[in-house]
Amino acid sequence: MRWRSSARSSTYAPCSPASGLPYALRRHDRPEGTAAHLEVLGPAGGRWSAAWRGGRWRLATPGDEPAARVSMDQDTFWRLATRGITVEEARRRSESSGDPEITTAMTTLLAVIAENGDSR
Repeated sequence: MRWRSSARSSTYAPCSPASGLPYALRRHDRPEGTAAHLEVLGPAGGRWSAAWRGGRWRLATPGDEPAARVSMDQDTFWRLATRGITVEEARRRSESSGDPEITTAMTTLLAVIAENGDSR
């Protein structure tokens, strides 16, 4: 994963908001190899997958059949990731299947940009 940092503060942001998927799933331990897929539809979209490996969620190459899948259009994803809509609204606009705890966690992908409290 590539990270971009600001020279003026300790701000770190993943190159894509979807690369925060493992963080969104962090509280949901699953059997080794369990996968979750996120699909963002549209020209600026893509597909991301996280898998439970070695005791934590990691970005992964999409496998065969995930335990959970969430699909949303690019506008919904961007608004969710930047707090432009509520999590509840994003869930209404999305399609999901599989493990409900995982799909719920996947649609809380809000904290994609974080600061350490440095207000410079």
